Amino acid sequence: MKQQIIKTASLFILAVVLSGCGWLYDTGGASSENGQDTSDLDLEMIEFTAVNQFEEEVTEADMEGEYSVVNMAFTRCPSVCTMLTPNMGMVQDGIEEEGIDASLYTFTVDPEFDSPERLEHYGEAYAANFDVWQFLTGYELEDIQQIANETFNSVVQPAEDDIMHTTYFFIVDPNNQVIRFYDGLADDVSPIVEDLKELTNE
Repeated sequence: MKQQIIKTASLFILAVVLSGCGWLYDTGGASSENGQDTSDLDLEMIEFTAVNQFEEEVTEADMEGEYSVVNMAFTRCPSVCTMLTPNMGMVQDGIEEEGIDASLYTFTVDPEFDSPERLEHYGEAYAANFDVWQFLTGYELEDIQQIANETFNSVVQPAEDDIMHTTYFFIVDPNNQVIRFYDGLADDVSPIVEDLKELTNE
């Protein structure tokens, strides 16, 4: 009986975390029509040092001066990443079609396994344009947990055969402020593209 209770509780926690961080914001999650504004939460991109798929150093300073879309995933993910990464690919296609000046960043939550070479192959498998979309690694698990917690008000937690992480996409502004988030599992990414187009035309 005790084992069943523990198992049920674990499944509930997994479901909550994989659904993203809407429960932390108490917003009920991202709308299917548009994202949720987070500008009043004073969330900002904390300092970090990473390397991309080409082993080039990337820090929070590289994100300054332009709008970015940020998410989390990992190459051996058995669950949500198989939807998140194709959807980020559609965001890439959308900003290229609209001529939007923005960048995409995917932080791996499995940095011990996800080498730059693995991330390069992973990105290629999803037709990533590496001039626009960078895949980041080169830090410790504790570092990405801190980024998730302090920047995106979410968690990264290893679980059996998986790693729990937010499924939201975040817009970070040129001042490295997190200003909006969206359901990264939604099939329609046009709200992200439309918001980026409006923001970059202001």
